Amino acid sequence: MKDAKTAYRAAEASNAWPMVLNGFQLSRERAEQKIVDMAQRISTQKSFVEQNKNMLASLEAKSVKIDGEQRKLVAIREKVQATLDDLKTKQVVDGANGVADALNAINDSMSSLGVDAADPAIDELVLPTGNAERTRLFREIMAEE
Repeated sequence: MKDAKTAYRAAEASNAWPMVLNGFQLSRERAEQKIVDMAQRISTQKSFVEQNKNMLASLEAKSVKIDGEQRKLVAIREKVQATLDDLKTKQVVDGANGVADALNAINDSMSSLGVDAADPAIDELVLPTGNAERTRLFREIMAEE
């Protein structure tokens, strides 16, 4: 804008029309129109810049508020996680009693059935093993004609 005004004033003072601005030749009427268009565009852009400054200030305030809320959210999340960890620990402690009770019940059931793994029954001792039975069957088959 400044260059356009300077070139217009110089052309007006020396009556050297068409004037030259950035390599373009402009008549008086065309130069006046371009200067008016530039002034309007500058005015519009200044208004736009002011609106953007206001919006930027508003966004910065919202950003600060959101940052505070995020910090609160992180603190709440940590508290929830700590509570969950406490609940899991409580379940393990409560579960330890449950496991002991279950093992005792299994032992009671085995005792009531009369099964003692350390004292096998006679039938279990006299049953042939898989290899001995196979060997016996093989010998029988081979003895056949």
